[in-house]
Amino acid sequence: MENETEKPKDEEVPSQQTAEEQTEKAKIFKRMSRSERDPGDIPEDFDPFDPEIRENAPGSITVFEAFVHLMKGSLGTGILAMAHGFSYVGLLVGVVGTVILISLLGHCIHLILKSQYFQCKRLGIPYIEYPDCMEDAFRNGPTFCRKMAPAMPYVVDFFMLVYQLGTCSCYFIFIAYSIKAVADMYGFYLHDRVWMTLLLIPIMLLNLIRDLHRLAPVSTAGNVFFVMAMCVIYYYLFGYDGSAFDHIGDRPLIVWPPTRWPLFIGTACFALESIAIVVKIEHHMKQPKKFRQPIGVFNVALVVTCILFAMTGLCGYLKYGDGAKSSLTLNIAEDQILAQVVKLLYGLVIFFSYPIQNFVPLELLWKNYIKQHMTDYPEDKKIRIEYFFREFIVLVTWAFAMIIPHLDLLISLFGAFCLASLGIIFPVLIHILVLKSEKKSFGFMNWILIKDMLLIAFGVFIMVSGTIISLLDIFTAIEKDFQTKPDSVSQLFES
Repeated sequence: MENETEKPKDEEVPSQQTAEEQTEKAKIFKRMSRSERDPGDIPEDFDPFDPEIRENAPGSITVFEAFVHLMKGSLGTGILAMAHGFSYVGLLVGVVGTVILISLLGHCIHLILKSQYFQCKRLGIPYIEYPDCMEDAFRNGPTFCRKMAPAMPYVVDFFMLVYQLGTCSCYFIFIAYSIKAVADMYGFYLHDRVWMTLLLIPIMLLNLIRDLHRLAPVSTAGNVFFVMAMCVIYYYLFGYDGSAFDHIGDRPLIVWPPTRWPLFIGTACFALESIAIVVKIEHHMKQPKKFRQPIGVFNVALVVTCILFAMTGLCGYLKYGDGAKSSLTLNIAEDQILAQVVKLLYGLVIFFSYPIQNFVPLELLWKNYIKQHMTDYPEDKKIRIEYFFREFIVLVTWAFAMIIPHLDLLISLFGAFCLASLGIIFPVLIHILVLKSEKKSFGFMNWILIKDMLLIAFGVFIMVSGTIISLLDIFTAIEKDFQTKPDSVSQLFES
């Protein structure tokens, strides 16, 4: 479903290419823009949401498959970190803050989807990628914005790659911690980094699945395991050694001073939906109108996510207080078989979540920077290179997890640094520029513009404060790691 600009026929013959064109083609990491194009004659009734455009497109997905992917992309390690996040802010701020953050991020996603609709209608294409959307908004904006337009796709790509690859690194750490916790109970001691290494092969094999349609069964399996795991987790919160609400008088409503609040915001932002996955799912739907309807796929998933995250964070903090760990599975009873089963179950949830999270950076790098420069390659060679590239990306996420195996700190860092930009700042900025270029009204007394500017200021605050605090904590943790690192490889296999 690529919407590439059609190439002139003379480019199909290598001998007719100029030296300049061959040099340009050789720049394998130069991004090819799909928004800089001459739309030509576009029918006035052109509708980017026309199902006939996408119905038979390769990899297109149904409404149910879109919902499954959306829930799987949202319900990962973040939901189990919410109780730890509540410990930074208290009960009241935790619940209210979760609802507000989910509402803000959901609103911002609607803004970028609305902006993309205007752009697609003007360009005569069924969808536009997030980076191209940013570039098009700047190219059609004020004069000072037009000068920055060529650099904007690279900026968006950078943040998307950092976030998605960071998420996948967190998944490596979480699965390794889950397996290690169970293995240690039965006297089979291995270092968490050893478990990460053993996970490489199965994750690399799962990563060979190449499109969202074939990933739907994987996401469905992950959702089934998620429901089973959450049922057991809630049993330990309410049905085992008392209810979480028995401790309601012991937990503060507000944690003061608010110096650690940005860590909660970063954790909550990470736990919420990745905008890159949301936009990608909408692009691949056969009936995209059903994605953003008032009671559509996205809003329904958003409400379910809000309820689950607020309830899990609240109950987990009520039960364990400041002792809540970066994953609730590490808090529940360690001396029972059921507790070990749920750790393995949630490990499977995250294992099946890895390919949907990794789908975004793979498609981004492959289609925008590599594949389109291999027009002269035979198809079988392209496929071999793609598979090699897929496994290389897995190795990158594994290596990062090996260097910084601190789940809670990475969650706060990537949530603050990337989600604040991708989920708030960029969508709102795009919305302002698109409304201006389309000559749309900003409402009575420019209230839409004022609201958008306040959102940008909030996003910048989250990004700067959360990133600084998370980085300071990470540097401190790494320093401790070096002070306590194993003296030999054999110690990796000892208790």
